[in-house]
Amino acid sequence: MSIKVNADSSYASPSAELPPQATLPYGTDAAPQAAAHSAPPLRPHPFPRIQSYTGGSQEIRHLVAPAAEHPQDCRMNSGASKKCDGANHIENEDFCAVCLNGGEMLCCDHCPKVYHLSCHVPTLLSFPGGEWVCTLCRNLNAPEVEYDCDNTRYSRENKAEEAMLPHLDPCDERRCEKLVLSLYCNSLSVPFQEPVSPLIIKRPMDLSIIRKKLQKRHIPHYSAPEELVADIRLMLWNCAKFNYVSHGMADNVSIPGGPQHKP
Repeated sequence: MSIKVNADSSYASPSAELPPQATLPYGTDAAPQAAAHSAPPLRPHPFPRIQSYTGGSQEIRHLVAPAAEHPQDCRMNSGASKKCDGANHIENEDFCAVCLNGGEMLCCDHCPKVYHLSCHVPTLLSFPGGEWVCTLCRNLNAPEVEYDCDNTRYSRENKAEEAMLPHLDPCDERRCEKLVLSLYCNSLSVPFQEPVSPLIIKRPMDLSIIRKKLQKRHIPHYSAPEELVADIRLMLWNCAKFNYVSHGMADNVSIPGGPQHKP
């Protein structure tokens, strides 16, 4: 099932429910009489917003009252929706910003993007309550919300152990998560989401590995932003090496900032 809130342009006029009237030719005497006895012009409906529930090939529409009377929870979405915050409307996208698929998704209150819980970086373990902002919009120094994610739970459960092991500080962690999510949201990132063939690349690196190394439970995990940047450079260098090998030009590979050895 998908839940979609449409704009005013999709409002179905009640005139569609009236029985069909006989068509009168122009220029006849009957036309003025028909106009005199016709129903008065319909005024715009006071509740112009329409909510549509789509399941399979069937779609049922019904009117909903304005946000002031019946507030709409726009955080969960499986289609396009509009924020109910007065004049500053944000129309959310139809598909997940990472995987480009539909389903039950979480809407950012500061941008049009929507995410599956498992696609967002960091991965969310539950739907939040109240206002929610994605990693791309969240303030790095003073975050508006705290995510229910694996790192948050790990920090609460293992305070003593975390203090003894090297790890990213909270601000650097948010910066790295923002960088990784921005890469995932880029349409050109699809080839980087899975490792290339180990027959060609001896040190494979892709976004899924980088994402795992952002988790404190994962060993090894990042302890400095420079480590993440080095892995991203390795990932790009591997991609260039793979493509050059495919075209028989591997000996001419030169990537600034990339590894100085051949994979």
